Amino acid sequence: MSYPQGILPVVTLDDPKSACVLADILLDEKVYQIEVVFRTAQAPAVVRTLTQQFPELLVGAGTIRSIDQLCLATEAGAKFFVSPFYQSEIALEAQRLDLDYIPGVATPTEVATASKAGFTFLKFFPSEILGGINGIKTLMPIFPEVKWFPTGGISLDKAEAYLELSAVTAVGLGAVASPQEIREGKWDLIRQRANFCGKINGRLSG
Repeated sequence: MSYPQGILPVVTLDDPKSACVLADILLDEKVYQIEVVFRTAQAPAVVRTLTQQFPELLVGAGTIRSIDQLCLATEAGAKFFVSPFYQSEIALEAQRLDLDYIPGVATPTEVATASKAGFTFLKFFPSEILGGINGIKTLMPIFPEVKWFPTGGISLDKAEAYLELSAVTAVGLGAVASPQEIREGKWDLIRQRANFCGKINGRLSG
């Protein structure tokens, strides 16, 4: 299985060349995973480039909102797939294709629906708006079978506290590299954040 663990950079990329620069930085700083969100027309090309040129990098596809996007991401070589919501049509197709799929949930009803359908690795989104760490703490005893992947508005300095919760397996961070920072080539700043993430992930794996 190819589910993310620890801090996962969640990144909007519209240029395979910039994606390669970012991948080099992440790997240098011992961050071995990335989620490329499908919000740009170039997202499939970016995923394909990263999976082909950086086999040591676990590349996932995020913001999957349709079966068409799921298929595009699969064809591009993504190893895991993340949606911002739970939709049965997408979930059933992911199961049919035997994909490592992470649907998003925001309410106890959605958690129960996804869990009953066989999904117990769930994206808690948008985490900070939904109560963040306290929101997950409230849900944990109700759904002991669930492993959580919170994302949405989480800052770098909060990531480690999330990961201290026993049921939290990974944390998605858009704060590692914003689209504007990537476009402006602020690679030194991005490297500093990646270094921080790599150290936390190293402690978790060690």
